[in-house]
Amino acid sequence: MIYSFYLTYPLSINSANDIVFNHVSALYWFSLPLLLVSMFLMALTTKSNLLKWILAIGIVLTFFSLSYFFSMMSTTDSEYFRGTTEYFIQTKSLDPSNHMYYQWPAYFILADIVTSVSGLTLVNFEFLLYTVVVFFLATALFVYGSKKFTNGGVLVVVAFFISITYFTNLQAVPFSLALGLLFLLFMLETQRKSTSSMVAMLVLYMSLLLTHVFVPLFFVLYLLVRSLLDKNGMNRIYYRNLFLFALVSYFLVELSLASFSFEQLVASLTKSPLESYSYIASQTLVSSSAQYSISTIAQFFSRTVTIVSVGICAASFILIFIKRKLNAVDKAILFSGVIYSGLGALLNTLGWRALPVAFIPISLGAAFLFQGKFKPYIAGLFVVLLAIVLFVPIHQSLNETVFQTKETYISDNFFIDHYDFARSGLVVADIASISYITPKLNFYENIHQYLNIGDKPDAILYSPQFVGDFGNYSSMQSYSQGEGLNLLYNDGSFCIYIRPSSN
Repeated sequence: MIYSFYLTYPLSINSANDIVFNHVSALYWFSLPLLLVSMFLMALTTKSNLLKWILAIGIVLTFFSLSYFFSMMSTTDSEYFRGTTEYFIQTKSLDPSNHMYYQWPAYFILADIVTSVSGLTLVNFEFLLYTVVVFFLATALFVYGSKKFTNGGVLVVVAFFISITYFTNLQAVPFSLALGLLFLLFMLETQRKSTSSMVAMLVLYMSLLLTHVFVPLFFVLYLLVRSLLDKNGMNRIYYRNLFLFALVSYFLVELSLASFSFEQLVASLTKSPLESYSYIASQTLVSSSAQYSISTIAQFFSRTVTIVSVGICAASFILIFIKRKLNAVDKAILFSGVIYSGLGALLNTLGWRALPVAFIPISLGAAFLFQGKFKPYIAGLFVVLLAIVLFVPIHQSLNETVFQTKETYISDNFFIDHYDFARSGLVVADIASISYITPKLNFYENIHQYLNIGDKPDAILYSPQFVGDFGNYSSMQSYSQGEGLNLLYNDGSFCIYIRPSSN
């Protein structure tokens, strides 16, 4: 895999019709299943818990390893938060009227501190944070599973990430960081109560409050369910008091630091969900039209892997539930995730993002079956699943084409520094540039993704990912000449065209 990284890095594309898959070394697709299967078998056979934990983290990092083949983080919201974070680092302003997310400032302050103290660039910080989030999630799941079953930690980690790959958009953004902190809170709940664990829990929860608006509610709901389910009187009082503290703390933050948009957030709860579960199910189960036949094949196998893993975990979890092998922690996590997910079907509360929370105890099903006579069959099944899980990144690389490269990053900043934004004309750019530029300019409105027939743009940021209809012109170059645009910047792949101010 290291050699495939050398052959591939940095990933880029040559045109709007190009795909990432065309630029990934074939060695990567061979090494990915080989590494996943090898580490999994080593984790099942070794007696060292430390090595099991390291291998579990290694499996997850390997599964998401293609993310490291880009020169900059290429996930869905990377460009937006890159621009938003740079704006804060440059201005030191957390004015929520500029950017709503500044009401939960932990992510931005963390980025500023780490880059200032360590000397890392923001781009490198994003990769570091991405790795830390993976570390948090994998470690919490490993500890959680290990408390229940022998080899449970590795099985839970593998089953969880295979199963929820379509439902968790892992990124270096506030939500993913908050989810990692939430999983650490659940991990602490599996440990014996002590003063140190209580202090750690309070610190994590306060950090969670300052990182995201909705994720803390997962833990508030967990505490409520735990206070209702726990049969021990002292524990019930303990969790009831902790629930009241968490709930009051949540509203104190939302009504003080986040008061700028709290009313709007409350109002948005009554709106229809942004993404219904029927839509999510269709995206997961129904085959979509694909430009490449290999995409259809990859989609079939990637969805099969997910469905089989979810099916095995869910079926065996029912056995765990029937045999009453779930403790109060398991039930509280399950019910909090299910209830919040259920609310997502009715209210616009990011309910679908609670599905990974609900799946934490469900993933115990894989570890449960591994304890009995089905042990060799379950081991063999997950070896097969890990061998063909490579179709998940294959499918993604065949479809995801819009991301920011170092070249476009430099060009975007050149445009920001040299364009006169007092001009009211139209600016046209690809979606990655738009996502990065607009938050740095307090959401400049006159910038659009497509160049349509009849448009008279004032500026065009032309990249390999640019999509436009040039009308009677054969190319961007002929269009610029015919429309009287001047070439302001050209690095060989990225060009900036400007309409002369005299026009």
